[in-house]
Amino acid sequence: MRLPVVRQREKAAYVLPSNTLERRGFMYKYIGEYPKNRENGWSDEAQGVCHDDFNWFFTQKGKLWKFPVGHDLDSQIEESDIDGKNIICNHYGYHLGDIDYHNGYIFVPVTEDDKPYIAVFSAEDLSYITRQVITRDGDYYDSLGWCAIDASGERLYTSDRNMAAYYGEDTSPIVVYDIDYDAIAEKSDHFLSYKAVLILRTEGGSKMCLTHSQGGCFDEENNLYLTNGYPRCHKQRGLFIFSVPKTLEKYQRYDVYRIAKSKQDGVFKFKFKVSQGEEPEGITYWDLKKAGHEAPEISGVLHVIMIDNYGVNDDDLYFKH
Repeated sequence: MRLPVVRQREKAAYVLPSNTLERRGFMYKYIGEYPKNRENGWSDEAQGVCHDDFNWFFTQKGKLWKFPVGHDLDSQIEESDIDGKNIICNHYGYHLGDIDYHNGYIFVPVTEDDKPYIAVFSAEDLSYITRQVITRDGDYYDSLGWCAIDASGERLYTSDRNMAAYYGEDTSPIVVYDIDYDAIAEKSDHFLSYKAVLILRTEGGSKMCLTHSQGGCFDEENNLYLTNGYPRCHKQRGLFIFSVPKTLEKYQRYDVYRIAKSKQDGVFKFKFKVSQGEEPEGITYWDLKKAGHEAPEISGVLHVIMIDNYGVNDDDLYFKH
């Protein structure tokens, strides 16, 4: 699918609302990690995380998992345990990135045979429903590492792994697609249609360069959270929050500004050691207290996967909250 040409007129800029600016600096307080430094049967190449009202969903290379919120994620599990614990594992043998949920469906970015696509699975039993290969300007994406559904549930956001503004004007922006849920129900291979693009900028307005985007999600206020980083990537590593407009005009280009960046310590802490191969991965927003859930040893609202790639055994999983 070739994307329509963006209208040749002044870019649509987005001004941050004052109440969002006032929230900067105290948005998140680090709680802890659980599981921590754990090889639990699905930790190897753990990539993505999302949730519905009652369950966690995770991806690793070649597998999609569903765990009830009451399941202890630190416990060892290798395969489905539907009768005993209502745990489901679907083997889907490709690279599965960071995922999101809406309207009974799990949206999964898949990299296969140099033609990445968005696959859709049933949240009930993880059965495969359909997929759509998407392109930018007639070219296939290099890799789809993440996708995220905004607060409205009507739009899907994704990008190439490398969002590098210094390669040229808007070389690899975030692309926004409208979702047609009726088409998904009919198992159509065309359920996403191009909407707009987002250009990431710092608070001061400079274009940002994220060279290894790993995860994304939205909160209830339509703020977009992104994870970026790999041991050998550009210095822009960690978690980033951007304020995204709730209404987008078709075929427009929007500058969206960073409102927070994680640090190794202090306010909005997300600590990881690049020298030891630790890598941020998937991210999801779930206010467990507000939802009335008690997840074993887990609390908070923002939940991020980090894996340790070093060693010859399975990757070690850290689930930060």
